[in-house]
Order: sequence, then structure tokens, then C-alpha cells
Amino acid sequence: MWPDQEVKAAITAAQSFLPQTFQYHLGTGKSNPADAPVLTLAITSGLFAFQRVEDLADSRLAPKILAAEWSWTGDPRWRPKARSAR
Repeated sequence: MWPDQEVKAAITAAQSFLPQTFQYHLGTGKSNPADAPVLTLAITSGLFAFQRVEDLADSRLAPKILAAEWSWTGDPRWRPKARSAR
């Protein structure tokens, strides 16, 4: 049996242990570990509503993050070098 067939067989066997009301489809997918995010950012606010925080992150933070010049040096003190505005 191929490894992916073993995984599918295990998922099928596990489904019998789930409640009948379980509404999610169990499945598998292949992914490239190199596609994993290189930056995860959490933003909270005790002042603004969630939608406002999300809008601010999209309109103000995202462009600045995307404009940064990213290259990893291996140094834990590394910081991105901001590109000059054109």
C-alpha cells in the first residue's frame, strides 16, 4: 500500500468514531513546506472594533510590510531594510 493510500484508509477508519453530526469533510492535501508564511502578525485593540483593526492593518501595515526589502542573514537581530519611497 502506498503512503497516501494508508493515510486515506486511516481517515476512513477514523470517520466511524466521529459523531453523526460532524459536518466537516476529512481529507488530505499535499503542500510545499517552503510555501509556509515567513511572518505571522497578531494585532489586537481595546479601542477599535475588529473590522476597524482589520481595515487599518490592510490599509496601513500591509503596504509597509510588502514594501520592505526582505533577505535573511541568519542573524537573530536581523531587521528588514525599508525601501525608499519613490
